Amino acid sequence: MKILKVGVSHHDFWGTFSTHDYPDVSMTEMGAVKIVREDRAGTLVDSFFRITAATPERLIEYLAYLRTIPSIKNLKIYGKVGNCKRQKGKML
Repeated sequence: MKILKVGVSHHDFWGTFSTHDYPDVSMTEMGAVKIVREDRAGTLVDSFFRITAATPERLIEYLAYLRTIPSIKNLKIYGKVGNCKRQKGKML
């Protein structure tokens, strides 16, 4: 077997909801999910994703969408590969 793709969804997860509006965007978990904190408010995790889209415009749109999700506390872009676009003078 060369590749196995498994999809998992669960209730109230932003990644599951995003697949409804952005079926053409792909996210791949790149390593372990680190649990930073657990308390009554919920669980704070740190994770690293590779996100791909068919066009730079679609990727920019998806990243803007991620910034609107209240449960995402911090969004950092560590690098881009391929056909990147600038927006307002900054690399996204």
